[in-house]
Amino acid sequence: MKYELKTLQEFVLALAPEQLAAFDAGRRDLPLWKASVESESVRIKDSWTTAIFTAAKDNIIERYIQYHQTGIIEFADLLQSYHDILKGDNEESIPFRDVTVELIRWFISQLFELLNYIERFFSKYFNLESKIPETYRAISFQELSDIIKELQRQLSDMQVEILLQSSIHDFLNSIVLPQTMITFRKLIYLKEFLKELSSVFIQTERGDWDNQISMALLYLNYNHLGFFSYYQDLVNLELADADNNEQHIEILMRYLSIIKAAQLKPAFSYNPEWPTIKLMLETWLNDEIATRMLAGKKDFNGAGAKHSYKPEKLPLNISVAQLALIVRLFYESGHFAIANIKEILRFIALHYESKKQQHISTGSIHKEFYSVTQVTAAVVRDMLLKMVDIINKRYFPVIFVVCAIIGSHSII
Repeated sequence: MKYELKTLQEFVLALAPEQLAAFDAGRRDLPLWKASVESESVRIKDSWTTAIFTAAKDNIIERYIQYHQTGIIEFADLLQSYHDILKGDNEESIPFRDVTVELIRWFISQLFELLNYIERFFSKYFNLESKIPETYRAISFQELSDIIKELQRQLSDMQVEILLQSSIHDFLNSIVLPQTMITFRKLIYLKEFLKELSSVFIQTERGDWDNQISMALLYLNYNHLGFFSYYQDLVNLELADADNNEQHIEILMRYLSIIKAAQLKPAFSYNPEWPTIKLMLETWLNDEIATRMLAGKKDFNGAGAKHSYKPEKLPLNISVAQLALIVRLFYESGHFAIANIKEILRFIALHYESKKQQHISTGSIHKEFYSVTQVTAAVVRDMLLKMVDIINKRYFPVIFVVCAIIGSHSII
């Protein structure tokens, strides 16, 4: 099996900006030149098809096809670099510039046709981990950018739980970064990801977003650590409201049955190198069930039944938003001995009640922590000023009297 792209490579190199004078694109018979490229493309396709039906071993054919796939991608990127040079502001003097730019665009489309041919007819050997050509990336993201922005807007407007939002934003924001290498697998996953989540907001009844999005992410095998962490928090919040070990086990078994019943899209994953999200969650839930069953057995064998400890909550005469801002002020001024804000907010949600909510969810206090309004800030500022006033009156009476006298004179 021989390398079939040698002639195409010569065509590509002939279009380099420094070669244009020799190429003389303005006088050469361009229809004939294009016909030569098209003819060569047909010959290459025929050669690939012939190779498939030889007696060569499967792994040799796979290397053969993927070697050509890599070569075509490199040619497309090289042509794109020529295109960018020719379109530069300082390159007006390059001979036959406009003609060559159009020719390069046409040539790139021919290379994409060869890639599509491999993907369609030799999908078994197509290398999904191969980097997509830069031009292909630009075209794809131009088509997807509006869909990504709309999905991010919907996640915010529908007040999807903050940790669930964060895991989705993390994926979408990272994949659009210019330095992120995009493979064919990632692009295929992104397109299906956007399609599935966008359909949730069309089909789901208002108020059921978190659950439906979670089921869609399970189906997409979104084995992202942020989503895994969100699901753990979801279960742990329900466990925190349980009264005893038996209820803990019932809750965990219910979630385990949900995960076991969830279907995964075949051969699909956010990260193919990690376990599936089903396996990750099933393993964690099984471990939690085993731990609590063991604890229950110890309680049964001990000196009588023991009540599970459920911490009493301290009621506060402030809202969740005001509490979140106070926690944020403590956090940003360095008064917590730990830096893990996730654990701090979880502790606050577990041990405090707000003015209107006996149960504060971790998700709600997360949301308020990161989205403080000016109204909330004004109320908290008044609270803090009243506290300062109390400190001045009680512990610094002389200073308080002096300030009061100065204040009265200033008014006069």
